[in-house]
Amino acid sequence: MDATTDKDPLVQEQIYNALCYLGESEPEEILNSCDEYLRQHEKMAYPHRTIILKAMEAVVKNNIACLDKSTAKIVIFLASNEMTKSKEIIYDWQQAASNVLVAVGRRFINKVMEEVLTKFQPGILPHYFIMQTFANLSVSNVFGMVPFLNSILGTMLPMLGMAKQDHMKSVFCYALQHFSESIQEYLANLDKAPDPTVRKDTFSGEIFSAHDVLFNIWLQSREAKLRLAVVKALGPMSHLLPSEKLEEQLPKLVPGILALYKKHTEAFYVTKSLCQILEASVNVGSRTLDTQLDALLSNLHPQICAPVESSVPLSLKNHNEVLRCFTVLACTFPDRLLGFLLPKLENHNERIRAGTLIIMRQIINCAPSQMEIKKSFILSSMKLPLQDNSDKQPRKQMPEADDLTSDSVQNISINTLFLISTTVDRMDEGLASGFGICAINHLDETLAKLEDFVKSDIFKKSVGLFSIFKDRSDNEAEKIKSTLILCYGYVARYAPKELVLSRIEADILRNIFHYFDTKDLTLKLCLIRSICMISQAIYNSVQSDAFIFSRKAELLAQMMEFIKTEPLDLLRTPIRQRAMISCTYLVILEPPLSEPEHVELIDTCLSSVLALPPLDVLKERDGHVPDALHKETLYCDTISALKELLKSMLQKDLTPHGLQSMFEHLGPWIRSNKEHERERAVEVSATLLEFYRDKLNVSTVVPFYNLGVLVALFSPRCSDSLASIRLCAVDCAYYLLYIQLCYEGFAHDYRDEMVERLKDLKKGLEDPDFTILFNTCYNIAMVIGKRLPPDQLMSLLLTMFEGLADPDQNCSRAAAVMINALLKERGGVLLEKVPVIMALIHSKLQEVDEEHLRKAAQQTVYILASQHKTAVVSSLLGSSLPFDSHTCAMWKALATEPTLTPQILELLLDKVNRDVPYKENKSFLLGSTYERIATPLPFAATCALHEIMSAPESGAAVLGLYPHLFVALLLRVSCTVGVQLPKNLQSKERKSTSRSQGTRNLDPCSCAVEALRAMLTQGGSDEVVKSVESAGGWELMKSSDRHHDGIMLLARAMAKHAGPKLPLIVKNLFPMLNSVYDRQRITTTAFFAELLNSSVASDLILLESMMDNMTGRQKDPCTLVRMLALRGLGNISSGSPDKVRKHGAQLLASMVNGMDDKDDPDNVVALEAMSSLSKLLDHVEERDIRSMLLHIAIRIRPFFDNENHELRTSSIVLFGNLTKFSAGNCEDVFFEQILNGLVTLLLHLQDPKPEVIKACKFALRMCGPNMGCEGLCDMFLNHLHEDRSLHYGEFMNDVCKHLMQNYPEMLNRLISTNLFYFKSNWVDIRAAAPMFIGKMQNYPEMLNRLISTNLFYFKSNWVDIRAAAPMFIGFLVLHVDEEHCKQVDLDQLLSCEVQGRSPEQQQNPLLGGISALDRPACNGKRSSRVP
Repeated sequence: MDATTDKDPLVQEQIYNALCYLGESEPEEILNSCDEYLRQHEKMAYPHRTIILKAMEAVVKNNIACLDKSTAKIVIFLASNEMTKSKEIIYDWQQAASNVLVAVGRRFINKVMEEVLTKFQPGILPHYFIMQTFANLSVSNVFGMVPFLNSILGTMLPMLGMAKQDHMKSVFCYALQHFSESIQEYLANLDKAPDPTVRKDTFSGEIFSAHDVLFNIWLQSREAKLRLAVVKALGPMSHLLPSEKLEEQLPKLVPGILALYKKHTEAFYVTKSLCQILEASVNVGSRTLDTQLDALLSNLHPQICAPVESSVPLSLKNHNEVLRCFTVLACTFPDRLLGFLLPKLENHNERIRAGTLIIMRQIINCAPSQMEIKKSFILSSMKLPLQDNSDKQPRKQMPEADDLTSDSVQNISINTLFLISTTVDRMDEGLASGFGICAINHLDETLAKLEDFVKSDIFKKSVGLFSIFKDRSDNEAEKIKSTLILCYGYVARYAPKELVLSRIEADILRNIFHYFDTKDLTLKLCLIRSICMISQAIYNSVQSDAFIFSRKAELLAQMMEFIKTEPLDLLRTPIRQRAMISCTYLVILEPPLSEPEHVELIDTCLSSVLALPPLDVLKERDGHVPDALHKETLYCDTISALKELLKSMLQKDLTPHGLQSMFEHLGPWIRSNKEHERERAVEVSATLLEFYRDKLNVSTVVPFYNLGVLVALFSPRCSDSLASIRLCAVDCAYYLLYIQLCYEGFAHDYRDEMVERLKDLKKGLEDPDFTILFNTCYNIAMVIGKRLPPDQLMSLLLTMFEGLADPDQNCSRAAAVMINALLKERGGVLLEKVPVIMALIHSKLQEVDEEHLRKAAQQTVYILASQHKTAVVSSLLGSSLPFDSHTCAMWKALATEPTLTPQILELLLDKVNRDVPYKENKSFLLGSTYERIATPLPFAATCALHEIMSAPESGAAVLGLYPHLFVALLLRVSCTVGVQLPKNLQSKERKSTSRSQGTRNLDPCSCAVEALRAMLTQGGSDEVVKSVESAGGWELMKSSDRHHDGIMLLARAMAKHAGPKLPLIVKNLFPMLNSVYDRQRITTTAFFAELLNSSVASDLILLESMMDNMTGRQKDPCTLVRMLALRGLGNISSGSPDKVRKHGAQLLASMVNGMDDKDDPDNVVALEAMSSLSKLLDHVEERDIRSMLLHIAIRIRPFFDNENHELRTSSIVLFGNLTKFSAGNCEDVFFEQILNGLVTLLLHLQDPKPEVIKACKFALRMCGPNMGCEGLCDMFLNHLHEDRSLHYGEFMNDVCKHLMQNYPEMLNRLISTNLFYFKSNWVDIRAAAPMFIGKMQNYPEMLNRLISTNLFYFKSNWVDIRAAAPMFIGFLVLHVDEEHCKQVDLDQLLSCEVQGRSPEQQQNPLLGGISALDRPACNGKRSSRVP
């Protein structure tokens, strides 16, 4: 028994024989030894256990009579355990164990049943071989088994509904068939039975219940094997049905059985079952059977008329079974039967007449009593057949080939033809068969005879055997050719195996090739059939392995040509089916097909078959009911032929590469948008994969490298619109996973628990509900994920992604579901493949614009990100900018999960902050200037933040990171002001702008602003966004010149609407005051400056720290930062006025330092210092300001005449405000400052800028009370209203009067100051200065100086000065006293006056000059000094 493990079959057979031989002499010792050995070697492989079990069966059979009970019990217990040890079906092993039980059961039935029934419990589906053992016991020991059947049936019936797998259903049918047969045998032999009281009705109820399940449910299965098992059972069961139930079922039962003729090419079992049903019906005296008679006759009669195929094993049995049916019907319906048959004898079709005669002979022989009374009627109907010249002799047994001699070849051939042929078509076949038989021992003579015929004129003269065609018309020449072709085929078929190869090409094919160019259907079919026989002859020859069939390619090409000529919209002939069968035999021959030949053959056959219209359409075209039945049979045969061809091609290359090559051709059909094409392709695929698994013999462990690709091809089809495709697709995945297990080294019979789950999941695919379907697809993907090797995962996913574009939307969705399931299960190992997967997702989103796909893709991105967030973010950041809608959707997918989104945002913030925001490149066009170019990574990360935060789902994550996001994006905005796009994006931006106004702005700063807006919106600060928007702040932020203004608007809105968020924001912004980037310091300072303008800074205890930081910025290298810092300090007066008094000295010192800023060429710092100081003065302590009052007054004085009107305005306003602090010991000092600035203030009442005039009015009103002149003070208060106009001349008249009256000692200072403004850049002020002097009438001592000074202005560059100088001198002369006229040198005056006149004035003296002196004086007197 140790030697049973030997792998040599011969050794195994010898061991088996030895055990049997020993068992003959010592049966019990051998059986006990076998039992002990098997129990001690539990891990022994089942093929070797099988040998021992078979030997035990033989020993038991041969020695059953002498076997004692103890040994029998040992054997029973062993066999029972061996049979059920594995839950999976391992046929040979378990069948051997079952056979042992059946052998023992012939004598020890009770012992066997006692053991086996312990494993047959109610409510638990039994082992397959438990039921088979019951069935076989019922046949081998009828009397011992039947008493158990009532109990077995009672337990078994509820199990029928539990059986889901076809093999279990089949074994239940097998059991019911044999139970019914044994019950019938028992009832037929009651006189010998141990219990003669047993009756039919003991079992009728249970049998009927089982019958109902089998007929109404299981018979409808698509699986042919199951239907066949059901049919085999229904016949015997019908004899046990209650009479009334059988009568009730007949109207459904008979048509149901007849319909099976269409579905099964092998009709024997259908006919046998039908005959049993007919017998049962007749036995109960059925009254409804006659309603089925017409259908019965129309189905049975053609089967007798058809020739019996000797090559089909059960054809003759079916023929006899049909005749039995006619016998049954003849006994009950003789009149109707003869009424149907006798008219057929007059039919012109010889086959129908011959078949009818066969039936007549049968019923006359087997129903003589019924036919006797019809004798005369029958004889009268036989007249016409008796006059028929056709030979109707019954067929005789053909002589054995070994009896032939060379002398009798021709005679035997003719005799064979005479005996076999009954019609013209059969005559052709008979003739060819005759030649074939002759070739068995006389090959060369037969070939010579055929060669003579080929050389003869076959259309005019018939030679030898072919003389049988001498009476045929000329139009039957094609039939002669067909017969010739068949003869060659049969000669090759029957020729001796050792001789045939030498004759194939030289003698047989050489003559056949002449006839391929034909359109005749019969000739084509004969050519195809002959090629089949020739191919088989080559394959079966002695030297077939070494034979190179040189004309193989030609024959294949011819077969393909036949296939191609068949119409793709019709199925009328068996050409394509027979041609594919011929190809099946050809491809297995040497030499192997070349790659182009291989491709062409597969594509030709697939296109010819799979592209046919649906079967229902084929049936309807050009046909009636019988034709439809024929087409269905032909269709099934054609599909079967395609499968066999593909299997034979696959057999030639049974490797992963061969499998891949096959499915490269099937793939497009599997993904076809036509249901019937997909259905056929997937069905063929399942057949091929099952074949591959069954035939695979792995000697070494090799990688199944394309497993992932193939699994992905079928997986999406698990949700196809057709249930049949869904189920087949699961089968394909099932076979593929088992093929993988085989390659991993597992045995063929190994059953994997996880893979087996696929069968259980098939039930969920029968439900059309999408929820159930997709849930099942998810579970299928999980099974695949657990069993797929790691190296196959990526190829599976890549191919599965292709399924997203499947034309069947269900399959597209299933692909998405399965991708996500696989990623959940196995995505953790795909880190390196993340970029590839992300690119695939993007490409599929571009291909298919479906909402369900977009959502699924987002789910895929989310799943990947949950496992590899850094890789996913990096991959997406590598997408081209601007992000298209698909990339945006992928970014938004990262906003859906509250736990993931914050991590993604933090990653992106890190990307924004890690790299420099821009790089400076020397401008090619601008020479030495530099342009700032945005760095790609922070730019892309900013755009990504915007996309994520645009999704409403991101709200919670944004809120959690609010301060960090706000600060990062705020600084990002500041760093991108004026920054340009990278060169590679600039052209893209220009194109997108010109193409569409709606294109998203790609400007770096705009992107940052949009991201900040989105962040505020999702962070619950929508009011901030609206407030800044209404003030135009977002646009200002993008401006290089006014960016800080936009930031201050943002800060103002934040203080108002988002105060509680500010402490952390301020904390995070403090370090930015020391940033290396000016822009970031500007932004931070501007933000803080405006916060100080609100009470929120004080309320949130931020004031001191912010004030200290603003003070520290006064030494910042950036002028704008220093200016904004001062503005912030000044804003404290608005935001926290109570704090100004506390920090007054510090604040004033800052302002003074700002006014003293040495690095302030445009005086922006000084301007802000003056403006802010003006705001602070209302809140500071007097003691703090007085110490620096004079310094401030002196420092701001130069700004009164600054070209910048803002500086003039601020300095003058500040001067006015300073007067509040001039009382006390500062009064005299400050009065001097007022006098120094008085002329300037009065003249600037004529300033071109209204705001400067307004400031001067304010300052003069403020100075008035400090000047010690009540009249002047009243004038300032009454006339210098900000909203009123001023009559400047009259006002100055009164001012000058007060000045002359109250401050005569100031005359020289006032005039000197006015003389300075003669050079003023402003016209109105230049005009006001001389007028000011003129209004002061007491100036004799300065007359000569004034005139000399004005003579200088005759040469001024300003036209208005040159024109005004003569008028002013005239004015002086007219108003001087006579005693002072000596000071005037008229010659000099006249000379200078002429030189200073313009050409126009020289030609026309009336235009000005001295003539002006002729004007009357102010007091109405003329001067006596007029020349």
